[in-house]
Amino acid sequence: MMKKQQKRNTCLAVVICFLFVIGTWVFSDYGAAKSIHSADNGLSGISQVRRTLRAACNKLKTIDSQVESRAILLQESVAESRQALILWQEFRKSYPESAPAVYGQNSNWSRSADDIEQTIQQMIAANLNGDAKKAFSSCGETCQKFVVMNEQAGIELTTDILFQFRKTAKLLMATLRENDSAKIDPIVKTLLSLRDRALADPVDGTGAPVKSQQALKAFSGALDAFAASIQSADKNMLSHRYATMMSEMEATYDLYL
Repeated sequence: MMKKQQKRNTCLAVVICFLFVIGTWVFSDYGAAKSIHSADNGLSGISQVRRTLRAACNKLKTIDSQVESRAILLQESVAESRQALILWQEFRKSYPESAPAVYGQNSNWSRSADDIEQTIQQMIAANLNGDAKKAFSSCGETCQKFVVMNEQAGIELTTDILFQFRKTAKLLMATLRENDSAKIDPIVKTLLSLRDRALADPVDGTGAPVKSQQALKAFSGALDAFAASIQSADKNMLSHRYATMMSEMEATYDLYL
């Protein structure tokens, strides 16, 4: 009787131990998956910098179509670029000895941070010199550096995916003019793949899941409409659907930034 009881106790202990180990694995995996969603992991501070830079970029983007407001737009872009630089420098001071926790896997954190600061300064200098084209180029370069910094840390924000989508979509328009399906099809597949990645697990720059996905779904639908019309629609329709797709993408980009 005693042996049977001991055997049952041993089996029970093994089961409890097994469940504990499984629970530890699950909790560990859950923690790793959700660490990017923590509001205090550094992403929210970086998102603030990126949103400020985005505002400065948008001023430069409209300069050619608003010639009479050129001086004002340059001044506003300078002010917003300087504010982004201040925010970035303040953010870095919050982590004097090591990278933010979410960037712990990025061994090049300090170098990446220095590079970002340098390109923001280049953007400011170009603005002050009245060179809107160069300032806009520096802004795009800075945005790219944020994306690369995230990639090196194993982070993929929805906005980062959409940044790559924008670059790929611009290549597509040039290819469409050549009407070469051998070149067009792979690019469209890449756009669809990027869209699928954005839909899979939407994450914004504050580190919290975005509750509403309406903008993302609208963008997805616009992409499907554009992709479906490549072979059949006339050039005017194709151009219209491309513009709609990109407009929806930019709206989604802002929402998730």
